[in-house]
Amino acid sequence: MPAENTCRRCGAKQPADGPAGLCPGCLLRLSLDAVPPARPRVAAGRRSVRRAGVLVAELEGTAGRSRASGILIDLDQVIGPVPRVLLRDGPVDASRLVRPGSEERPALADAPGRYQLFGEIARGGMGVVLMGRDVDLGRDLAIKVLQEEHLDDPEVVRRFVEEAQIGGQLQHPGIVPVHELGRLPDRRLYIAMKLVRGRTLAALLEARQGPADDRPRFLSIFEQVCQAMGYAHTRGVIHRDLKPSNVMVGSFGEVQVMDWGLAKVLDQGGVADEARSLRSRLDPEAVLTVRTGSEAGESRDGSVLGTPAYMAPEQARGALDTLDERADVFGLGSILCEILTGHPAYTGRTDDALYGKASRADLADARTRLDACDADGELVALARSCLAAAPKDRPRDAGMLLAGLTAYLAGVQRRLREAELAQAQAEARAAEEQGRRLLADELARAARDRAAEERKRRILTAALAASVLATALIVGGGWAWLARDRVANALRTAASVDKALAEAGLRLDQARLAPAYDRAKWVEATEAARRAELLLARGEGGPDLRRHVRDLLAAIAGEHVEAEAAEKDRRMVDRLARIHADMTFHLDRAREDAQYAAAFRDYGIDVDTLSPAVAGARIAARPIAIELAGALDHWAFSRRRTSPPRLAAARHLADVARAADPDPWRDRLRDAIEVRKTDRERGRAALKGLAASADVDALTAASVERLAWALADLGDREPAIALYRAAQRAHPDDFWISSNLAQELVRAGRFDEAVRFASAAVAIRPRSGHALVALGKALHLGGRLEDAAATLRKAVRLRPDDANVQGTLDAVLRDLGRSEGAGGGALGAERPDPRRPATLQD
Repeated sequence: MPAENTCRRCGAKQPADGPAGLCPGCLLRLSLDAVPPARPRVAAGRRSVRRAGVLVAELEGTAGRSRASGILIDLDQVIGPVPRVLLRDGPVDASRLVRPGSEERPALADAPGRYQLFGEIARGGMGVVLMGRDVDLGRDLAIKVLQEEHLDDPEVVRRFVEEAQIGGQLQHPGIVPVHELGRLPDRRLYIAMKLVRGRTLAALLEARQGPADDRPRFLSIFEQVCQAMGYAHTRGVIHRDLKPSNVMVGSFGEVQVMDWGLAKVLDQGGVADEARSLRSRLDPEAVLTVRTGSEAGESRDGSVLGTPAYMAPEQARGALDTLDERADVFGLGSILCEILTGHPAYTGRTDDALYGKASRADLADARTRLDACDADGELVALARSCLAAAPKDRPRDAGMLLAGLTAYLAGVQRRLREAELAQAQAEARAAEEQGRRLLADELARAARDRAAEERKRRILTAALAASVLATALIVGGGWAWLARDRVANALRTAASVDKALAEAGLRLDQARLAPAYDRAKWVEATEAARRAELLLARGEGGPDLRRHVRDLLAAIAGEHVEAEAAEKDRRMVDRLARIHADMTFHLDRAREDAQYAAAFRDYGIDVDTLSPAVAGARIAARPIAIELAGALDHWAFSRRRTSPPRLAAARHLADVARAADPDPWRDRLRDAIEVRKTDRERGRAALKGLAASADVDALTAASVERLAWALADLGDREPAIALYRAAQRAHPDDFWISSNLAQELVRAGRFDEAVRFASAAVAIRPRSGHALVALGKALHLGGRLEDAAATLRKAVRLRPDDANVQGTLDAVLRDLGRSEGAGGGALGAERPDPRRPATLQD
């Protein structure tokens, strides 16, 4: 305890009657407003300076006791005054305060002891960022304080703590370092981190004149963002909210990725594969947080986190448990898209519109903008690869993206050096040529002097020659005029033809770059080329120009034929997909069979009347042979499920598929599905062998789906579930994989997991009654009756005549103790077994 005549805070002498045991200086400091004063510089030879305006308060101590507000004050009392070193250019930038009098700033008595707080910089969903200063170290900080309304929300508190732990362990120049995680006396948590002075990438992009303005600088910034995210991905951390407003560009060009509040450590919650789990056990660099290894680390089913304009499709659908580094790669691709085109991947007037585009992976506008921008094709291709709808088609992580970007930038530098070298060589050649010209001029001048005398001697001869020449011109003048007229005509024709050819080339490019096949654009290109041909026929033109026109006409005709064929193929693939999708609405196998037969007939291949060899050869010749063979496999699969089964017809389709797609693995799958009808054990062994050797990332979604379904049909539910899980990670956009996985999880009694994947199926096809019924049943069995009733009401509206759907809703309402009679259902009807989903297998 200090003596009575000594200030208990700074140790200075004071009057004996000083209030609260404080000297006048400390009392003055406690009464000062929180607006920061300029920090004084340290004079040479001085050991300390006075601190002004410091908010002196105490953190909660152990055993109910408070400690001194700073270590320097403790040292002052032990060893005497210690230095307070303050560097130049250190005053707080008060212009950054958006709310100097923020209500979130702690009261004087509640402020952290070593920090001086000034006002609000920014505000987010969980916390408020205040500007602060570490008075012991003399450095400015950003203090993020958890908002009071989240104080008793365990999930938000865990996420806040996890943000601090992730930031504290990610040691990289491109990631804002976290210095301290603490708690205020009012129980609110705070994170002390580096204060980055500068502007966000969003502000810089907004301030530029156009997308091409200062592009090298923005690509350099983007490269540093990729470096930071590449490091985070090697530590097993994904950001999940990458966007320009979360990238800070400092006053000296430093780039830092901010706001890791939605970040997630991948090695937790059962999401990562076995290899990643093994790596996390062996890798001492893996990031560990408060939620690692706990159920709290799992995201809520169907929840959506992030910013929709930069969000990967799988993230927008709420499939948070299957997100990996490729979700961040999509966000980086959207930032690159904004750098190149001025807008992110998705644009819209409302958040709902953006979420809709993101969940549907509606990227046509982004691709069109990228193709139309003036950036290098290599850079556009890199952005398009990052914005692939399917995760498996994107770069694996930010490190792979960085490698591609670095290679492009190195190529740009190499081309610049080559251009500079070529320019220098050209300038040297020009200088040499100028020297030769000067020498030639001197020689010519000397020759002219010598020739002057010679000309005098030849005047008479020249006069005679002129007379002879005049006579010749009179005779040949007519022929010369005709020749000049022919040349002028040829020049006019060439100019007109060149103009028509330029228009034809423009029309051809428009037809090539159209987002979908447009016959009118191809016709316009052909007509423009024919105009050139007509102009050439009417005027003079050389053989090279005529050959150019013929070649262009042939190229347009050939490409048009190819585009028509590609459009035919695209329409066929879409039609087959609709047939498969429509089955979720009508569940009528006879109707499905007729639709498949009509589709193949309209395509020009009547598979039911042709022999397998002929039909297979025609299909194999098409670019979409794999897709057509997959549809035949599903068609055959459906024929085996009819009542009675059409086994011979199914076998015929399978033989056509074999002839069209002689892939050994898929042939083994066809054989195993066929043999399981007559020898279940042999079929089971074959199917298990296929599952063990399956490369899910390389196989089509339909092949994996059929294999998993066949295993489940034989009662091998756990291998089927494991295969469905792997397929869902590789093909998160596939409706049937998510839907069938949910149904198998219901049968296995894992209702919460079933809800998650049924929700993913509904997100892909919101109007599928089949998916809504499966989700309703999973919710019902999981005890979420109100949610189940709401979901099943939607299904009843879509399928009002389906007694099974109405009966399922009635069962839920019965458990809720009420009835609605919606859709004409009777509560006395037989109650369906909720463990038996209304699936295609029924």
